[in-house]
Amino acid sequence: MDIPRILLAAGASGSGKTLITCGLLQALVNRKMKVASFKCGPDYIDPMFHSRVIGTKSRNLDTFFTDAETTRYLLGKNAADCDIAVMEGVMGYYDGVGGISTKASAYDLADTTDTPVILVVNSRGMSISLAAYIKGFMEYKEKSHIKGVIFNQMSPMLYPRMKKLVEEQLEVEVLGYVPKVEDCVIESRHLGLVLPEEISDLRERLQKLAGILEDTLEIDRILGLAKNAEELQVPESLIQKDRTYGYCLPQKLRIGVAKDEAFCFFYEDNFRLLQEMGAELVDFSPIHDEHLPADLDGILLYGGYPELNGEALERNASMKEEIAQAVKQGMPCMAECGGFMYLHEQMEDMAVVYRLILGQDSEGRSSVLVTNDLMAQFGVTHEQLHEDAMVNAPEIRPSEIRGMSVVMTEMMGPGMIPEIDPADEQMFVAGVSDNIHGAGVIAYPNFFEDAAEKLGGDFYVLPSSIHEVLLVRDNGEMTAKDLEAMVREVNATQVAPEEQLTDHVYHYDSKEHVFEMADKFEERQAERDADERDSDKGSLLDDLKAKKEEVAKEAPEKHAKDAVKKSRGGEAL
Repeated sequence: MDIPRILLAAGASGSGKTLITCGLLQALVNRKMKVASFKCGPDYIDPMFHSRVIGTKSRNLDTFFTDAETTRYLLGKNAADCDIAVMEGVMGYYDGVGGISTKASAYDLADTTDTPVILVVNSRGMSISLAAYIKGFMEYKEKSHIKGVIFNQMSPMLYPRMKKLVEEQLEVEVLGYVPKVEDCVIESRHLGLVLPEEISDLRERLQKLAGILEDTLEIDRILGLAKNAEELQVPESLIQKDRTYGYCLPQKLRIGVAKDEAFCFFYEDNFRLLQEMGAELVDFSPIHDEHLPADLDGILLYGGYPELNGEALERNASMKEEIAQAVKQGMPCMAECGGFMYLHEQMEDMAVVYRLILGQDSEGRSSVLVTNDLMAQFGVTHEQLHEDAMVNAPEIRPSEIRGMSVVMTEMMGPGMIPEIDPADEQMFVAGVSDNIHGAGVIAYPNFFEDAAEKLGGDFYVLPSSIHEVLLVRDNGEMTAKDLEAMVREVNATQVAPEEQLTDHVYHYDSKEHVFEMADKFEERQAERDADERDSDKGSLLDDLKAKKEEVAKEAPEKHAKDAVKKSRGGEAL
């Protein structure tokens, strides 16, 4: 298949791939071209931005989920009637599964589809080192597929010199640059960029960016590079299978799909496949709709941001009850990520698990995870299991809260670290005596009250691992953002994936007795401070009003006395 195509990649996340991809897509649409866009890997948000630009659904190409032939087939099918296919890479160009392979990387996609690659290079703080940087990416693999380079955040004055230097020293085209454009930046949060619906002036930003790229990118040469792509090899067997629809369902099914601001992470090709198989997809909103659509045969609850819309989801009691009832009565339901969170009784980002202790000797304690099947065998309900655990666990494995200096001294030996007065200790370790599966102490009755007494007030909770948590006094010296960055760094470098709890930080308010995510506490504190300021303002205004009324009341009396004095000659003017 003749599919003109390019892939925009970068050396690292945060290099500007998505912004430049969207700007380029907008510039091509402005040229009246029909464009297909794709995102490499499991990313749901970036394709939303692509779709806003091109006016049709963007697709994902993920070599982790699909083999080489299927990947090429999906590319060809979705781009067959388009003038050009634009693919956006993920993370660093060679970064793949597990951080130790190129599998499912942007490079893997380029190699699988034999697509020319344009490397987006964040040039901030570099000049001649750009050549070394690009050379490394081009030579890391014998066939890198890198045919062009775009410099991001480069000054117009430096660009001509850097273009000349790189093209003279390396066999690669420099296809333009992007200056620093502050008012076109798209904000980020966890899981990626904010959603397109949250940016009121998105269209204006993209049009402005497209105008800039028309001036600073060599778009005609980019189009030429795309046209020179090798013919896409798509197996005839897959094309034929697609034509015959040999996998159609024997009867039509009606499937409800949760779609709103809380549930918005989809693979469009999954929807297309279900529809081609004969399914009728019916959208509904767990936030805005009071009832499930009628006559459903199944429910799909995909991911999104239910944690940002928890209050609205909680208020819609009728929808919650209908979904719960449908699932209990046996209706097939597929729930993933945020959709799975929605099915739980309570929602944050940690969950309680239970373990049954089987025995203990000098070598340690043996235990087994309590599963739903095991509960069924024992004839124990979740409520009873939790109640028993809250009674037995603190007795069998009592909690310990020790200063970090004490723990470090035990690990390194006496005299290895300076002694710290307990009153000056800022960080504490909470767990159990054998340091195994000790993070669960935060679920113990009265744990937070006891910890607040020991620490002398409010504190942050850092989920260090499944074995312990760290408690940090809230004395105003560190913010939740600082602590969260610390947790992310430790999780990424020091804690095995299977022992990680979360990247988020929690907070305990000792006055209100509230344990919550730290950012929620800070929002609540900000609202409380604002209310106090409004109250103080109101009090001041009330005082001024009362004073004004007092003055107004006294004024006629004073005026009358002055008039009497003047009539008697009491004053000379």
